[in-house]
Amino acid sequence: MKRNQKGGTREFFDAKNITDIWSNYIKPLGEEQFRLLPDSIILGSAILAFLTQSFSMVIFFVTMLETAAINTGLQSLFNYLDTSVATPTVASATPQCRAGFLKPTLESMSMLSGSSMTGAFPSSPLFFLATASSYILSSLYGLRDELEGLGPEYSARFYFAIFATFLFLLMMTFYRLANSCETVGIATVSLLLGGFLGSILVMQNWMLLGKDSVNMIGVPLLRERTADKKPIYVCPQKVSSS
Repeated sequence: MKRNQKGGTREFFDAKNITDIWSNYIKPLGEEQFRLLPDSIILGSAILAFLTQSFSMVIFFVTMLETAAINTGLQSLFNYLDTSVATPTVASATPQCRAGFLKPTLESMSMLSGSSMTGAFPSSPLFFLATASSYILSSLYGLRDELEGLGPEYSARFYFAIFATFLFLLMMTFYRLANSCETVGIATVSLLLGGFLGSILVMQNWMLLGKDSVNMIGVPLLRERTADKKPIYVCPQKVSSS
């Protein structure tokens, strides 16, 4: 019995078996998640906005729809200008490079799959993910006073978010470069444009709708006045003399 168990363990960790698991399960699953990321962010934010009734999450969902529209507009502009950078690559038609659903019945529901085929610049997935990441980081930066006031366990979240976002975008970029979806230049400019747009969208929502609209983590906001615009006074407690 022990011999069979050891033999079964050796067979499971056999190089061919591990290769088959990687090729048939892990790799296809990872590629599917990368391909669906832009649409899953939009759909996920819509579901969270509905379930939580969070004002900031509703604004984030609307902002992601705005980002998808801006992405389509930019691609249409560069495609109209007929610049060489906007010419789709041969690899852009492969499943690894497509963004969104592949089934004909679901493809029309994707926010980015159709636009990614008309032009290669900016890269739809990288532009969209960079915008979403920059939006979240910019909102956290705007709440830095609140995070510092809540203590080090909260203030450290901003720096962790920077590190995690950098790794996430780096992994996504390497994946698309490895599959020849974009060139290094197109990927870099798409990330920079997305990062710039994300910070601009945070400023837009902050100025139009207030700080509550970008409070993604729901921390208590520091306020200088009450709801009726009267100043807030903090009276120190008197020390009783003995």
